[in-house]
Amino acid sequence: MIDFRRFYRHTAIYTAGNFVYRAASFLLVPMYVHTLSPATFGTLELITTTVLIIQAVLSSGVAHAAMRFYFEYKEPEKKNAVISTALIGSFLFAGFGALLCVMAAPWISKIVFHTAGYALAFRLACISLVLEISREINLSYIRARERSLLFIAMAVVQLVTQVGASIFAVVHLHLGVVGILSANMAATFCVWIVLTIFTIRDCGLRFQPRLLLPIARYSHPLMLSALSGSIFQSLDRYFLNGFVSLQALGMYALSMRFANVIPVFATTPFTNSYGPYRFSIMQEADARTTYARIARYYMLAAGFLMVLIAAFCREAVQLLASKEYWSAYKVVPLLIIPGALGGLNYCFQTGIYVQKSTKQLFHISIVAGFINLAGLILFIPRFGVLGAVMASVIAFAYTITHTYRTAQKLFRVPYQLGKIGRIFAVVCALAAISSHIQIDQIWHAIVLKLLFVALYPVVVVIVGAFEAQELRSMLAFLRPFAIREQARSIAS
Repeated sequence: MIDFRRFYRHTAIYTAGNFVYRAASFLLVPMYVHTLSPATFGTLELITTTVLIIQAVLSSGVAHAAMRFYFEYKEPEKKNAVISTALIGSFLFAGFGALLCVMAAPWISKIVFHTAGYALAFRLACISLVLEISREINLSYIRARERSLLFIAMAVVQLVTQVGASIFAVVHLHLGVVGILSANMAATFCVWIVLTIFTIRDCGLRFQPRLLLPIARYSHPLMLSALSGSIFQSLDRYFLNGFVSLQALGMYALSMRFANVIPVFATTPFTNSYGPYRFSIMQEADARTTYARIARYYMLAAGFLMVLIAAFCREAVQLLASKEYWSAYKVVPLLIIPGALGGLNYCFQTGIYVQKSTKQLFHISIVAGFINLAGLILFIPRFGVLGAVMASVIAFAYTITHTYRTAQKLFRVPYQLGKIGRIFAVVCALAAISSHIQIDQIWHAIVLKLLFVALYPVVVVIVGAFEAQELRSMLAFLRPFAIREQARSIAS
């Protein structure tokens, strides 16, 4: 019998930890959009986007591969050797690649901005990415060991350091983009040093080349997939800069911050927990049924967040940003779709990972990338920021459809597509209606939209998103609370 409670417990802890871990990027948004112009904010977005492409090459998917092969072995010595080998190998490879990028920073700056003036910013970002790549190996080990409380502790360190350093660098020293990147590097280093010491203390520093080859073979398609995905998914920034303006890119970057709430606070903690969990149960008799249930549960949770963000993105932008950013809210309801359903796509990838056929992900990402590119060429010159969003949604629709079909051929899982489809239909209806409510009094609009958000759990029950046994379990769980409330009312 599979223990669901262990999965739920660690998912909850990772959700809390990831909330703290990524909170800085959201807590600092008001400071960014009040101290940086949309064009400067667009510059920051273009720098981080470029470095993410470099990171896709240098990370090579080793963190995911290390976790996969960690569960391949039973002996603690071999498990530790996998982590240690992956940690050393990835640090050396990423360090060498980042060194080349640091030396080439003026050249990279000229290619992106037609000036070498942002070379220092690129150097700071490249140093940070080496630490981040190495940190991911450490975090994979922590997740494999289910040391989720340590994850939260490190999240607090990251939050406090990054917020404090950012305020000092941007508000006090007026360093702008360089200050933001310096603060990020300082926060990343603080977490990296602690996690690296912890991992080395547990696993030692043993580099075994014979273990590196299967890890590299497994991770190579992941690297190619991540690289192609990063390039194609980043083209929207370059197209907006080239065909529209840096100011439009800055507006798009703010829209992305709101759209990324679900990937950061829901999808990432879910995948952090589900990744090792699905490998740990893959030999169980009822593993496939469990995979299907978890996919539906994820869709239910992500659907609620989609309705919530679509409903309140307009008010959130108006409350947090200066007036020149206010129109950024318009594309958020569409922009949240790929990020929110990314967790469902991760569920659908299960068959690919279980059968170690990761090359399929590369093939899918290449085709999706060309679909995205075609959409950008067609839509951005005509629709601007909205065109970038349209291209992203179309490309993701292909990705999730083809991923499902490919994975099912390799390892069939009885996903409940009918229920998942009904949940998505409810989300689209409620999100469309609530996002178009416009009332001059912002607090009146918030109250009315809360009513639409509250309809979500009611409607998903009505359309049959839950099984009968699940409804009975929920009623049994809620009954004691209802009895206590009734007793209080009688007593009063």
